[in-house]
This record gives sequence, C-alpha cells and structure tokens, in this order.
Amino acid sequence: MAAINLTRIKAVVFDMDGVLIDSEKFHRQSYNDVFKKQKLNIRLSDEDFKRFFGRGAKQIIFQLFKENSIKEDPIKYANLKDKRFREVIKKCAKPLPGVVELMKELSKEYRLCVAS
Repeated sequence: MAAINLTRIKAVVFDMDGVLIDSEKFHRQSYNDVFKKQKLNIRLSDEDFKRFFGRGAKQIIFQLFKENSIKEDPIKYANLKDKRFREVIKKCAKPLPGVVELMKELSKEYRLCVAS
C-alpha cells in the first residue's frame, strides 16, 4: 500500500448526515411534517425509515405513494420535504461530539467543505 503524501492534500470534504450532525430523526420528522400538512394519510415510522436508509427523498416518496395508492407527484413532495428538512436542521441540529474541535484544527491547514 502506498503512503499518503499529506503535503499534497489541500482540502477536506465532509458528508453532513451522520458525520457532522446526527440528522436521521430530522429527516423522518420532515417527511411526517409534510405528510401531515398536506393531509396525506402516511406516517413514516422508525421501521419504514430504516427500510429506506440510503435512498433519496424522491425514491422514498415514490415508493410510499405506490404502496399507499397515492396519485400525487412525488417530486413535488420530495421538494417540500427537503425544504422542511433545511428549516428543521437550522433550528434543531447540533454538531456531533468532537466535530467543532476537529474543524477548527483542520481549518488551520486545509480548506474545508461539506458535500451532502
């Protein structure tokens, strides 16, 4: 295995979900907030959320609508869910333990960014 030349690294890229913040509960809350507000008879349970782990909002909503015979546009609801998620994390999300310290230390030598 070749050694990594750390002097060539110019930036560090982080994923947000599960790396910088624990966002799982906020995603589930966002789905359920949208479904309730739009008067859809769907509730995403913990078990449902685990079943859909790793999929995007469009895929999840498409599957839920199919399973519940809902003839609405899943893309519209995925966009509503994503908007709601951004609102929720702005108010509620906290960095995971050690994240702030790590970012401060890394920022002394590297450019940092988030890709999610």
